[in-house]
Amino acid sequence: ISWGNIFIFGGAVGIVASVLSILSTYARKRSAPKPDREGILKKKVIVKSKAKGIMKYRLVFEFSNGAEYNLELNVDEEPIFQYYEPGDKVCFHDGYTYPEKYEKLFDDRVVCISCGRLYPTEISHCRQCQLTLLK
Repeated sequence: ISWGNIFIFGGAVGIVASVLSILSTYARKRSAPKPDREGILKKKVIVKSKAKGIMKYRLVFEFSNGAEYNLELNVDEEPIFQYYEPGDKVCFHDGYTYPEKYEKLFDDRVVCISCGRLYPTEISHCRQCQLTLLK
């Protein structure tokens, strides 16, 4: 392979990686509520679809301005559903899907606000996305 072909191939790979990174960032920002919104978990709802037999979970957050936000969770996200309790004060950070709980003093787990995985409090970084866990 000639050096010219190597530079062309490397440039193409770099462009594709950059486009994927931009699209990923854009998708993450669109899926989350407005930046740094604080509120409380108002209620937890289990939604069962009679037609398809699919179960989903919904967390309903209420913000200080009275607005509500519904965070829809799939059945495989039940641990996240169980992690939050009504009355929990939370903060949604810009570009992330899952809220940070303010009161974590007595929790034995913490959620990754990016991918939603739960970890013991001794762990400092998410093993999936490498984000620093907020404690």
